[in-house]
Amino acid sequence: MATLPAGLHEPSVEPLSAEQLTIAELDRAALVLRGLLDRLLPPMARAAHVFADDFGWHDFGYARAEDFSREVLGHSGRWLRRLARIGRAIDAWPQLACAITGDDGGPPLGQEAAYQLSRVVDDDTLEVWIAHARAVSLRRLRDDVRAALATDDPAPLPPADGPRPAERSAPAEGREPRVRVRLAMPGPLRAAFEEILELHRAVSGADVSVASFVEALVAEAQAGPSAPDLDGPPAGDPIVAARGRGSTRPIPAARTAVPQDGDDDTLDRWLDLRHLRALVADATRLIRTAGRCGPGAAGGDLLDLLEFQQRGERLLGEALTALGRARGLAALGFRSLDDYAERRLGMAPSTARELAYVARASRHRPALREAWQYGFVSTRKMLAVLRGLADREIDQATEARWAVEAERMTCKRLADEARRLRARTWMRTDALPAAAEPAPEPRAPLPADDRAWRRAQARAYGRATARLLEAACAVLDDPRADASLTLTLPETLARQFVATLERLEPDPQFLALVAAARPEDASRMFSEIDGPESRDWRLFSALWAYASEWDRGARRHEDRIYARDGWRCQAPGCTARRNLESHHVTYRSRGGSDDDANLVTLCRFHHQRGEHGDLMEVRGRAPDELTFVIGRDGRGGTFRNERRIGPGVRR
Repeated sequence: MATLPAGLHEPSVEPLSAEQLTIAELDRAALVLRGLLDRLLPPMARAAHVFADDFGWHDFGYARAEDFSREVLGHSGRWLRRLARIGRAIDAWPQLACAITGDDGGPPLGQEAAYQLSRVVDDDTLEVWIAHARAVSLRRLRDDVRAALATDDPAPLPPADGPRPAERSAPAEGREPRVRVRLAMPGPLRAAFEEILELHRAVSGADVSVASFVEALVAEAQAGPSAPDLDGPPAGDPIVAARGRGSTRPIPAARTAVPQDGDDDTLDRWLDLRHLRALVADATRLIRTAGRCGPGAAGGDLLDLLEFQQRGERLLGEALTALGRARGLAALGFRSLDDYAERRLGMAPSTARELAYVARASRHRPALREAWQYGFVSTRKMLAVLRGLADREIDQATEARWAVEAERMTCKRLADEARRLRARTWMRTDALPAAAEPAPEPRAPLPADDRAWRRAQARAYGRATARLLEAACAVLDDPRADASLTLTLPETLARQFVATLERLEPDPQFLALVAAARPEDASRMFSEIDGPESRDWRLFSALWAYASEWDRGARRHEDRIYARDGWRCQAPGCTARRNLESHHVTYRSRGGSDDDANLVTLCRFHHQRGEHGDLMEVRGRAPDELTFVIGRDGRGGTFRNERRIGPGVRR
């Protein structure tokens, strides 16, 4: 997104930090910012509706809404689809827009409630659903909408206290309650889990969820010769927390919109309310016309409005973090950040957690923090970088390098870089044997150069099993449980997964290979299988069962190119892993050869409608020296190795 100039408004007094505000002022700030975001929602939704209905991401050179939304808008594809659905509902029922912002005289609904209503309302039930949404919690609203869709009953139940009828309170099919599973484990095992997860995504042909991978692990274990019994209760159950339990406390006061003149001076010194009101005034034209000027302008309107939204979200993240540090959530009567986000702000808990995490984790990383605050780096990119760096200490030059690279790199490459950093930490590549003296300084966690990044993405047959054996040997060398794995899964799947780890018979072939690689530690490994570390080796065996089945394939003449390119499309920002085709950079009709330097992996869209259409141009030598110009008339930008090198979509 385009950045907001730092000197746009000079405050008349010295500004305050979020930590200098009282709990009540922080709560008020969060409400003010939530009101600003509510005000921007209807025009953004209208623009997203027009843009999505016209598949506008194609003009920017993206095959799918998910890739465009992640790379250009800084949000998930799910966010864009939900926003477009709200826009369609607003077009059908304009009074819904007034309810979203509170212009109809009631409390603002907000985005999450508006989306839920867009799924179920019709001409006869709109008003009753709006009233219902204002009277119940978001969690209750989701349940009621789900129940109405499942029973074909368009009217909501009255917001009475006590349990609802069973036929209306049961979750819809496929919406089983989700729980968290937490497992402590050695770092190399954690790295092995992520390695086989990437193999699963390559096999599936898409960036599928971790839950899908766990389901595949359980299925492979069940199909093996020593299938575990999943019926009995597992011992040492690591299922530690269930989601979906609402609070019994009353819903606090309704949210407020952006305040008018005469507001609290202390709050103004942090939020700069005059500037926020000026931003809303500057957006008046967009708020009035967004999404009404045709598909061509809808994308630009959406990008313009996102500038205002993202500034408000960054400030909201600061307020939420300060509330957490001051123990303000409990003082205000809320159990957790999730509870506060849902019941006080009317927003999705996951969004609040992400904003608070970025604000908290960037406190001691000033270069990255500044890049985020001024809009050079989106929240989604910050999440990737901060989770990759974790708690590692880095010098100012290294941090500045990450800030620059985060601005230029695609989210796709940043995710690769974060995986590399995590694997490096988990595999303890910076560790030095105890006998070595003196200990060297740890290597700085810099972004990989282009050639190293390419090598890390290559996925030849047998790579996953080799990495798995390497991780198992590393655990024998150092079995410390210095990492953890936290999964959020449907409850039935979670219990099946835990039972698998308790009862699966370790694979004898896998154990034999590890023993052959580490004969001096073989006896200790076999003794651990029945000891406290048994769960680690059972998880290794489950990963091995999947990898030995799927880390192989038929050898075809294109496979060397697909393997070199990691079995995914090489177009910038594209995460496609299926319908892959081998493209000749210099066409064979123009004398192009079948040499590896003239071949690149593209998905069908970027091959047929991109390079052979008018939505992409690729030139150079594969794999490291290819330049991609994406989008109609190059509007998507110019890239090399997933790094922007020319103008394009405004950031």
